Amino acid sequence: MSYALAWCLLCIYAMWPLYVFTMAMLRAHAAGTVTHFAWVLAIPIVLAAVALDVILNYTLFALLLWDFPKSGEYTFSSRLERLVRGNGWRAKVSRWVAASLLDPYDPSGRHIK
Repeated sequence: MSYALAWCLLCIYAMWPLYVFTMAMLRAHAAGTVTHFAWVLAIPIVLAAVALDVILNYTLFALLLWDFPKSGEYTFSSRLERLVRGNGWRAKVSRWVAASLLDPYDPSGRHIK
């Protein structure tokens, strides 16, 4: 396996636990159960998650979906919101990602509207 492919797979895999952590912190914050100290400790991880999301959205995810983000679609989730409403293979992949990897961990229960 080439280093580039391994790096791509690692980046994709890293995004998901960062997303799950971020959603858990949002859920705890909304419930009022997160301490101020824990919230401060979480800030660098959440910022890293957002930064990686934006970078991957414009690079690797653009190549994988063969779809460059439109204006205002800075995160992968914002692009998925557009793609799930479409037809074809991109819509099917987007719906699967939303239902399997994102929605179960969002505090509202539905990450992609």
